Amino acid sequence: MNITIIGMILGILMLGIPLYILNWLRVDKLQQAITAVCKMIGYTIVAGLCLYFVFRWNSVLVNILFVVLIAAIASILTLRYARMRGYLMLVPVFGGMLVAMFIIGLWLLFVVFGIKQPFEARWLIPVCGLLLGFMVETNAKALDTYYTGLKNHAQIYYFLLGNGATHREAVAYFMKRAMERCISPMLKRMAYLLVGIVPVVLWTMLLDGISVWTAVGCQVFILIAAFSASVLSLFITFWIARKYAFDHYEQLLPKDGVDLNQKKAE
Repeated sequence: MNITIIGMILGILMLGIPLYILNWLRVDKLQQAITAVCKMIGYTIVAGLCLYFVFRWNSVLVNILFVVLIAAIASILTLRYARMRGYLMLVPVFGGMLVAMFIIGLWLLFVVFGIKQPFEARWLIPVCGLLLGFMVETNAKALDTYYTGLKNHAQIYYFLLGNGATHREAVAYFMKRAMERCISPMLKRMAYLLVGIVPVVLWTMLLDGISVWTAVGCQVFILIAAFSASVLSLFITFWIARKYAFDHYEQLLPKDGVDLNQKKAE
């Protein structure tokens, strides 16, 4: 399959159909739709240029640095979607996503798919990118639920501490609620493989001429890997974040990670 310049122009012209309908119906989202499409095209072009040079060099070091950069960007997006203003939480979020991405990604490539050179660009970057894409949304929901619960229901946390629970046991309640919120959409996605959400990877592999059963197996294992990576990254994030979410007296810090008592003392 080869997309020519004429094909690209004709493909972009498809946007005329929804834009015309939105304009005819006088939908207020027309300007927003045009802006979103322009941003999507711009970001895709920039990403395409980066991927072009990375795939052309195909250096193990460059490939690893590139996926680390993607993990950093995904961590920043996670904090943004979780509405966390401070960036002290960037360390635990980045650490959780990076470790989970490499563990699950390499396991999928090396053990499940049997790839002998898992650090090649054509294998490492797409798989890590897919895993990070799944983790951004689920981790953002979990972090928002976790810190919102601690903030709005702090009485439960202090009640548990006052009744003999350890700090870890008291925090586990809020971790459970955060996990439940982020896991539910992922389980629905896995349950409705063909009708719930269009599996882009499956159809792309079929278009590329790969056999049906191989494409189906890859789709299933990628979803399992995404589920595993999301849970693992959240566990690591929460484990590291305890240092940033609570002070030395196990008192809850604000959502942005700033110690108000320390700030007043200064």
